[in-house]
Amino acid sequence: MLCTKCSAVVRPVVAIDIDGTLADYHGMLLNLACDYLGIAPQDRPEPTYDGTSNMGDWMCQTFGIDRSDYRDIKLALRQGGYKRYMPAIENVEGFMGGLERLGCEVWITTTRPYMRHDSVDPDTREWLRRHNVAYDGLLYHDDKYLRLGDYVRRDRVIAVLDDLPEQYDSAAHLYGRHVPILRRTFWNRGVYRDTIASTLQEALDAVRERHATWASRHYAGDPTGTAATGREAVSFDVSTMPLGDPPPPPLHSVPPPEEAS
Repeated sequence: MLCTKCSAVVRPVVAIDIDGTLADYHGMLLNLACDYLGIAPQDRPEPTYDGTSNMGDWMCQTFGIDRSDYRDIKLALRQGGYKRYMPAIENVEGFMGGLERLGCEVWITTTRPYMRHDSVDPDTREWLRRHNVAYDGLLYHDDKYLRLGDYVRRDRVIAVLDDLPEQYDSAAHLYGRHVPILRRTFWNRGVYRDTIASTLQEALDAVRERHATWASRHYAGDPTGTAATGREAVSFDVSTMPLGDPPPPPLHSVPPPEEAS
């Protein structure tokens, strides 16, 4: 399918969260809280958080702190450069490479408050660069999936990958119940939704199926979409794929909001 304005190939869109989905935000926040509060390694609490309650409420109760202390810890995480070095979950590079080979238009969507802290945007981009995450759009917004609809037509969105149940529900409301995928991790093991991916391989498999459906509808005579996008059909296991293969394309900044195409 081609754009009626510029004749460019219109690709299916996949939106991906960072914290808790690609990066181990909760583990880093918990470790930073222990360091911030001076808690020795042997005295650190059991990580019983399972996603069924608010993380801030759980930390306040577990550490015996108030909301102001919790906000200070989160502020230290944002302004201290920690998010540049946040551990990746599984093989992020292999997963993103799979999306690139499929020919998906990838949007990184986050609620990180870039307008309030100067370091948020450069730290985010540095993390993405370190893990070779190639993307077509980078979107910061409290209501990120609603805002995504200002940039792309909603019927183009075939998958939204997020670890938070409220974000899953938002995407389901905006794009349909068939679109969101809940990214299962240790930190949300108590949460259940219709579609769950316990690994990035499972998430890629789900996107591959949806991409095939999109291609059969929109790429006439090219059911895989490979001729239209100029990309190879993808078939590999991200859990065993060595880092650095395939190389990512150049990173792109988010375009100015124009009429959705």
